[in-house]
Amino acid sequence: MIFILIVFAIYFPLTINMTKQTDRRTVVVAVGIDKNETDYTVSMQMIVPEASTSFKENLQVYSANGDNILQTIENLSIHIGKIAGLGNLSAIVFGKEMAKQGIVETLDFFVRSKRINDNPTIITTNAKAKTLLEKVALIDNNFAYSVNSLAKLNETSSNTGFSSVESFLSDYYSGTIASTVAQINQVSDDNEGISTKPQSSQAGDSSVATVASAGEEGQNEQDENNVLSNNGDTSIFVGGKEVAVFDAQQMRGFGILTRESQRAVFTLKNVSDNFLNDAEVVMSLKGKTITREYTFKNGVPQVKNNVKLIVKIEQIRQENKDLDQMDGTYDYLTDEVKRLLKLQIVNQISESINLSKQYNADILKVQDMFFKFKHDQWNKYLKTLPDKADAYKNIEFFTDIQISGNL
Repeated sequence: MIFILIVFAIYFPLTINMTKQTDRRTVVVAVGIDKNETDYTVSMQMIVPEASTSFKENLQVYSANGDNILQTIENLSIHIGKIAGLGNLSAIVFGKEMAKQGIVETLDFFVRSKRINDNPTIITTNAKAKTLLEKVALIDNNFAYSVNSLAKLNETSSNTGFSSVESFLSDYYSGTIASTVAQINQVSDDNEGISTKPQSSQAGDSSVATVASAGEEGQNEQDENNVLSNNGDTSIFVGGKEVAVFDAQQMRGFGILTRESQRAVFTLKNVSDNFLNDAEVVMSLKGKTITREYTFKNGVPQVKNNVKLIVKIEQIRQENKDLDQMDGTYDYLTDEVKRLLKLQIVNQISESINLSKQYNADILKVQDMFFKFKHDQWNKYLKTLPDKADAYKNIEFFTDIQISGNL
């Protein structure tokens, strides 16, 4: 006890004049990276700690230009007079041109420099990453609970556009796997997403974040695309570069074939059977199981998807009749409804797979499974190809759908 008191008496006076961490460092929650003609722009969304203020008052965005990512980050730290702390980084946003150029080197820099402690979400946008972060700063919510969560919803909805830094790099270094990344669009239609138009604030309420840019003050881009929209668009990366953007309909087949996606709505039109006459039937997905078989036939790799879906009829629209007026004792999930639903799903899966083959994008990671579990046959197959890079394009896919459930 005496020893502790002595140590305390010696070292406590030394801490009195120590600089507070908040005076030297800011907390960065999101980073945006854009490729310009001759350099890069790095934007950081920061929490600037201050006494007696709300979160949104302290959410600020700063930007700087530089010849490389490290130099740009250093320029940014000099500009704001504080070290940019990336330990709480939750998202890395890549602008349109940067995504097309490739993002592996940038992600590798963040990982190797040990500047990030977590596993941030990767997001793309159809415009500048800088403007996306600026618009997010106008929303009365934490970035991690608005745009970041919006992007993560893609994983459980009817498409599979979601990647973290760790999963993206793992896919890239496999050499054969395509990565899917949620794209948040900047649009002008208020009905497409979350509006970021500045709202009139009450006295004493600082609702708009400060946005500054190193070396280009007063030159922030102004546009009419003040709405952030996640409509299911997904950036497709092959070899670390964005090769295409699939919309929600084009990704829908992959959503059905992945275990992570547990949300989907199916709509059948012009349904006629013993109960229905030219009706519209709306169903929701309540559960599913998926198994995959990897085989070879005449030396050609084949993938058979076995999918069991549990659906619930949510609504039936028919002239002069609606669901509430129908007798609940009937099972309206008839053989005809199942047949039409199977046909719709099979067509969606075929559309998604055929489109992915155009870009050589192995979204389902089937090549990796052939390599691991059918190694000898897979290597034999590769030797028959003029170009091994076309291995995915020649794989044959088959799907068996089983549907169950009732009203």
